[in-house]
Amino acid sequence: MFDFNSPSFKRSLAETIAWCAGQSLTAHPEESGDIRRRRALLDESNRLFRTVFERFNHNWDKVRASAEWHQSQELNKQADPDTLSLLDAQLRTAALKPSFQLDEFKDDLWDKAVSEVVAKRSAQLSNVSMSVESQSLAGGSLLEFIPSETLMDGAAKYSSNGFFDVNNVPPWDIWVGFSDRILVSWVPSVLVELAQSGIEANPEGCIRWAE
Repeated sequence: MFDFNSPSFKRSLAETIAWCAGQSLTAHPEESGDIRRRRALLDESNRLFRTVFERFNHNWDKVRASAEWHQSQELNKQADPDTLSLLDAQLRTAALKPSFQLDEFKDDLWDKAVSEVVAKRSAQLSNVSMSVESQSLAGGSLLEFIPSETLMDGAAKYSSNGFFDVNNVPPWDIWVGFSDRILVSWVPSVLVELAQSGIEANPEGCIRWAE
């Protein structure tokens, strides 16, 4: 279990909050009429996928054989979802980018990657004064992601406008720590609604709010 009161976690959390305070963040980028139309197609595609996924109790053979699955895939193709995520670059600062591919899901790799990001961010903030004793989340929320459980279906990415990536990974700027198979991130208040949209679209439940 995560020790949210450990000095190292509290330090990393304070640095994450300080880092995000220096970013210009938005949850509602301007969208054209065509993007809104295709986003509606994608919403229907995701709805069909969730319905059939639950109906067949996560049995992929039955899911892929269903009419709803094929209809969902056709709507997804028309929506062209790779062009719909307008916030892909937000909170993914090049200077903090981990040096491994985010489609690797071994716990030891994630442990090293998160430690790498935390160290890079700490170095960038070496001259910034901050309190590490406060228990406040500064209006934000803690998010959990379990890399080993992701299905990499991309639904959370498109529902969150790119807050999550195609593998359901939250942006690395907000990573706080990794322990017991779980990545914990801090979500600024302005982005909580976006993150919630991704959580709701994620059928396997690999992303959730920390309790």
